[in-house]
Amino acid sequence: VKTKLYPTLEFLQSLYGNRTILALERNSDLLLTSGTGYRGDALDLVETFLRQELELSPVQLRRLQKSCPCLFQVSVVHLLSVITLLRNNTDSMTIAKILVAQPNIFQLSTSNLQTRITYISDNLGNSVLSKCLTSTHANLLGLSVTQNLQPTVDLLQSRSNNVTKTVLQHPAILGLSLSNLPTTSCIQGGAT
Repeated sequence: VKTKLYPTLEFLQSLYGNRTILALERNSDLLLTSGTGYRGDALDLVETFLRQELELSPVQLRRLQKSCPCLFQVSVVHLLSVITLLRNNTDSMTIAKILVAQPNIFQLSTSNLQTRITYISDNLGNSVLSKCLTSTHANLLGLSVTQNLQPTVDLLQSRSNNVTKTVLQHPAILGLSLSNLPTTSCIQGGAT
C-alpha cells in the first residue's frame, strides 16, 4: 500500500484533482499503474523523448498522461523500437497522431506489432496496411492475428469478391466479431 498504492493515488490526484474518484469509477485499472514511474527522471525522460522525437506539444503530453498514464512507465528504449518499426511503414507525422489517438499500441511488443503489420500487408496489401496505420484505425494493430484478424479475413474472403476493397472502404470491419460479420451487408459481393 505504501510503495505502490499511495504513490499511484498521489499521481492520479495531481492529474485529476477533485475528479480522481470519478476517474477511478470510470477506469479502476488506473490503480494498477505504478506511481513511482511518474516521478522524477522516469517521467521527465519519457516526456522529453516524446516531445523531441515526435514533436508532441505540452498539451498533447498532458492529455496522454491523463488518458494513458501507463504509457509513461514504458521504457524509452521500447518506445524507440516501436517508433522505428512504425517509421518503416509510415511517416513520422502519422506516428505522432497514432500515439495521441491510440497510445496503447506503443505498449505492445515490437514482435507482436511486426506480426500484425506483416499479416495485414501480406494478406490484404500495403494499401490496407496504410489505412490501418492512421490514427483512427491504429487500434486494429492491437488485434490478435490468430484469434481476430485471420478468422475475419478468412470469413471475408469466403463472402466477398474483393476483400481488399471492402476493408479499404470499411477498415473497422476487421475489428468486428465473427458473429456480427455474416449479417453485415458490406461484405456481400464487395463493399457497398
